[in-house]
Amino acid sequence: MLRRTGTFGISLVLVASLGGSMSHASQRIRYSGETSAGRRVAINVVKRDSGRWFLKNFKVSVQVACEDGTTDNFGLGTKLTNEHVRVDGGRPFEYESTSTPLAFRHSFERFDGTLGWRTGSGTFEFNIGGLTDDGQEAQLCASGDLTWTVERQPTPPRS
Repeated sequence: MLRRTGTFGISLVLVASLGGSMSHASQRIRYSGETSAGRRVAINVVKRDSGRWFLKNFKVSVQVACEDGTTDNFGLGTKLTNEHVRVDGGRPFEYESTSTPLAFRHSFERFDGTLGWRTGSGTFEFNIGGLTDDGQEAQLCASGDLTWTVERQPTPPRS
């Protein structure tokens, strides 16, 4: 019986050590900053063991101006599931999406720029279609071309 317990204990140590090394297969890199309109921007990047960086997600707070003179505020968060937007080495990147995310309102967003070791910058645009306040006419609400700048944030220790 002692022999099995010893083997089981060694197996647990081996699994724990392999599991720990597997959890470090990628590093998260965080950036935060502001748009030219003074709104928040947050970017998360994944650094793979190969050294390549990929855009994981980004969040932008934005205000749009509508054709009827009204404004609307959005907190947009985009998560990229297939990591196809490579951002390492000062490589310029671009992400565009046309979708129907909010109450069947069609929208367009463009997020582009470059990320370096410590800082990054680029542009952002968000357009969304909708109805006027009286519900009688279609209108476009747009952020216009905004610039953004970010700084790399300390990586929290893994627990």
